[in-house]
Amino acid sequence: MNSAVSLVAISVMIGRELETGSREKSQLAELKQEMEETKSLVLSSLKNTTSASARLNGVNVAYEKESVSEEVIQVLIKTMNEDENVNVRLAAVKALAKFSAEPGVTQALVDALGNQKEALVQIALINLMVELEEKGALLRLEKIIEDERTLDAVKDEAHMAVFKLS
Repeated sequence: MNSAVSLVAISVMIGRELETGSREKSQLAELKQEMEETKSLVLSSLKNTTSASARLNGVNVAYEKESVSEEVIQVLIKTMNEDENVNVRLAAVKALAKFSAEPGVTQALVDALGNQKEALVQIALINLMVELEEKGALLRLEKIIEDERTLDAVKDEAHMAVFKLS
């Protein structure tokens, strides 16, 4: 009798475990599907050359996610560096700041600091370097300070950043 009860109990436990495992697999599949859909939406939005608002929407969708694929990170970096619209570039900086722990993102932000010529983007990047405590940006900051074409407001931010990071 005891063995029959034990057998029933074990059968019930195994059934529950199988059901839980199946539910977890289903949830994982749904999550993967959602990530793929998000990736597609972000990539198609960011590659839209005719609409800055569509590109901005793509950056914002990426920003709202907890994590994004390497491909999305690379497109965000390209957007930050090359988009013709300052607001889209600023949004890309903000999104990349959120994912700064991902491999290569911080270095891409430091590199962008040396390439950006728009004051708003430069200041956003300078402030981000301070926020991230990125001492690797010091050389780029010094170059910004020394560049005679740099606006005084940007130079002031760079001076403060150098002071804070040193």
